[in-house]
Amino acid sequence: MKLSNLILTLGLSLVVAFSLHSQSNTTREISVDNDDERIYMKYENGDLLELKIDGKLISKSDYSKYESLIAKYSKTASTPPTPSEISQNDIVIVDDENRMQSMLHENLKAYLLEIGVLKSTEYQIKLKSDYVELDGKKLDSEILNRCLAIFEETAGYKLNSRSHFKAKISPNSSSITLSIED
Repeated sequence: MKLSNLILTLGLSLVVAFSLHSQSNTTREISVDNDDERIYMKYENGDLLELKIDGKLISKSDYSKYESLIAKYSKTASTPPTPSEISQNDIVIVDDENRMQSMLHENLKAYLLEIGVLKSTEYQIKLKSDYVELDGKKLDSEILNRCLAIFEETAGYKLNSRSHFKAKISPNSSSITLSIED
């Protein structure tokens, strides 16, 4: 029964993700911080809006100088990287054009709706290894444990103490971020 629920949830999440993407602004952020480089990229609706390298904001007119670096970190893959594919000491905000983030969001949303704590179409969810917040209010440990299990089932690994998942949803826009730090 658990597998059929997961398949149903996955199917519903893809439908909702598609309709959410078609109606709203999609924000995607990629951040890498390791011994070799510090990079931050922000996309909206697929367009690169902001590029920072080693803390320095790069002018849009200079983006072409950094094409290979941008391509290295912004490539769209069919699946997000696993923790073993992420270099040690990297901080990477992963987004596969809403694929993993949407699946996490929809699975968490379905659970929070099922237990009756999510009652609005406008909300904010933040999940860390030691707490889960809904609209700034921490939820109890039973809900946290189930949310962490949903994260692990969906992502394939555990959320560590320095990583988090956030979703900010309103009728006209959505921002979903998965930040993974090894």
